[in-house]
Amino acid sequence: MSNFNEKEVVSIAQVDETYAKIEEIAAKASDKERAEFARMSAKSGTTSTEIIDMTPGLAALIFVNTNKRNRDWRIARSEQLARQMQQGEWQLNGQGLQFYSDGKLADGQHRTSACALSGVSIKISVFYGLQRDAIVTIDSGTKRNAADAMKLDGVADASVLEQMVKAANAYEVKAKVEGVRKFESTTEVLKECTRDAERIRRAIAMGELSVKGVSSPCLNEREAAKVAYVFIKNGWDEQTVSERLAFFQVGQDESESSPMFQVSKMINKAKAAKINAERVAANSLIGLMIKAFQLTDEGVKAVQTSKLANIKIGKEVPNPKRA
Repeated sequence: MSNFNEKEVVSIAQVDETYAKIEEIAAKASDKERAEFARMSAKSGTTSTEIIDMTPGLAALIFVNTNKRNRDWRIARSEQLARQMQQGEWQLNGQGLQFYSDGKLADGQHRTSACALSGVSIKISVFYGLQRDAIVTIDSGTKRNAADAMKLDGVADASVLEQMVKAANAYEVKAKVEGVRKFESTTEVLKECTRDAERIRRAIAMGELSVKGVSSPCLNEREAAKVAYVFIKNGWDEQTVSERLAFFQVGQDESESSPMFQVSKMINKAKAAKINAERVAANSLIGLMIKAFQLTDEGVKAVQTSKLANIKIGKEVPNPKRA
């Protein structure tokens, strides 16, 4: 089956209209289809597999009742599959339906919606009892990430949590922080997002606070949040980090030669540069902030930007651990 075009833009009105069609099909489902849906729902607490004859009415019931918090629905994909079903091109294969133990649909929203829209019954495999953290291991034609898995549990800021965890891990790996290794799988990212969610959200709040009322902050709120997360994750006092970020954003410090002011000037200059080579990468930005904090802790009153050049280009990566 060919891949759909992920760049296709579908209006909210079209999504609502298509969803309403499927709701209507579900409402017209026969008693036999409703009984089959009830039977399948009762099996969700078990770990088992089967092959079923999925009718349009049954597919609509599954889509409407078990798919409330699945990944973003792509109508183009559903319509493509529906055409293939109508043309007799659908074949029983490993790509079926998968349900969590609580009865929610983990994988198959495009197949169920397509079957409902096609008006054609198909044979399809069904897996019951999937564990929540197993969803990221499923390859259903659309690459899943940790945010997809968290969204299934209704986590509104899932994408931000994932970005924060990945940014911190990338920096710590490059800085060779003891005990830290690169996340090699989506499952590892998901587990870290879940384990450290509370601290990540505090860092996000610190980033938002740092730009509040500041006309031209050096760091945008997402950059500031990533910096804050790396700091507090590595033993820095949250109040100290919050206060220093606030001063940093407005460019306040003892002198124009201080570490904080010099780093601020360097980052602002790099952001204004039109040449990519002059810009500061995410890791280097975090590194510059760490160095500024460390020098400030050491009582350094003045520093030359030349002393920070290797950090900017990534040749030097300060360890973020609080001394």
